[in-house]
Amino acid sequence: MVKQKNKSNKPKVAVQSITGCAGCQLEIYYIEDVLLELLDAVELVAAPMIKEKNYDGPVDICFVEGSVSHTDSINKVKKWRENSKILVALGACAGEGGVQQQKNFMDKKKVQAYVYGNKTKHLDVETPVPITEYVEVDYYIKGCPADKEEIVWFVKQALLGKVPKQYEKPVCHECKLREKYCLLEQGQDCYGPITFGNCSVMCPDYNHPCTGCRGPFSDGNFEEHIKLLQEKGFSKRLIMQRINKYGGLRTQKIMQEAKDGKNHP
Repeated sequence: MVKQKNKSNKPKVAVQSITGCAGCQLEIYYIEDVLLELLDAVELVAAPMIKEKNYDGPVDICFVEGSVSHTDSINKVKKWRENSKILVALGACAGEGGVQQQKNFMDKKKVQAYVYGNKTKHLDVETPVPITEYVEVDYYIKGCPADKEEIVWFVKQALLGKVPKQYEKPVCHECKLREKYCLLEQGQDCYGPITFGNCSVMCPDYNHPCTGCRGPFSDGNFEEHIKLLQEKGFSKRLIMQRINKYGGLRTQKIMQEAKDGKNHP
């Protein structure tokens, strides 16, 4: 737990990044007036995107953005875990693997050749996976990008000495609470029933179906949802591409454990 200290000894916060687009970091830096308020309560000791000098020692809270996609990232996340009282997986890449893990379902050599041509000797790549494959995480702030309001809320809770409980309901739960028209019933390929919620149903608010950016819902009935979408005329290939978009390996694990009769945590 992190308790707020006096101004001369404020809680130390780090924002670290590995393979990703840096969009989740930008959500923090674009908080503007709220960021200034938070910076009065914490000491931002490491943020390589915006700071010239970055502290490399123990911190109270460490936000990690990005997936483990290179060998050197493994040592980095292990070090950040060791140096952090609270380690937060920030966004879909850190928590689920992100869009880059789609290449796990492709021919990796063809993907590298397409991107880099024949100049691949410098690459020291790993199978793209969330940081949770290598370290224990204390909290997930989901989404692509992460929700800045949720980031602020988490920091405030941590300053009160709390690590809040993870939200454990799908997007559909929020839609029903807000009495939204069901996009599935309107024939759209929405993935709300199998995606973690707490996103304020931003996409359905604009009549756009959920694409699953907050990761696969651990208690989702994936097989039945796939059948339902097929009955609505969507191809199995398209459905699986959408399902695997943000957290494919984790999704496949949940689906396999369901087949094996195991309950996924």
